[in-house]
Amino acid sequence: MDVVAIDPSAAFRKALREQLPHAAVSVDAFHLVKLANDMVTQVRQRVVREAKGRRGRLEDPAWVNRRLLLRAGDTLSPRALARLTATLRADDPTDEIGAAWGIEEQLPALLTSGSLTESHERRMRLGVSVLAANMPETDRL
Repeated sequence: MDVVAIDPSAAFRKALREQLPHAAVSVDAFHLVKLANDMVTQVRQRVVREAKGRRGRLEDPAWVNRRLLLRAGDTLSPRALARLTATLRADDPTDEIGAAWGIEEQLPALLTSGSLTESHERRMRLGVSVLAANMPETDRL
């Protein structure tokens, strides 16, 4: 077996390393997208907490439109994209939420790469974006 896709659990990785020491380990697409969505949520929560000194509320655009941040950009209608843009303008003073969303948006392209070369290039671009964002939440990807 050359490559194994698993849940990003340390216990699974350890067991896999014991049983298949030479297999390459990859995180399955579902868990990778979940990690990215969790990262966007954590950045949004932190930015709002730092800016307002409290958790998000119904009056906060970032809280009201939090689900827009978790949707794929190519599925957003023009109206939804306008709401997302307005939300980032209103509640993202440091541009960190937008950066996290942009990083999350790179995953579909990475996951649908047609070749190993293309996948490697997209992974490198994602890595550069993560480094440029310079946030603890994005480093987990």
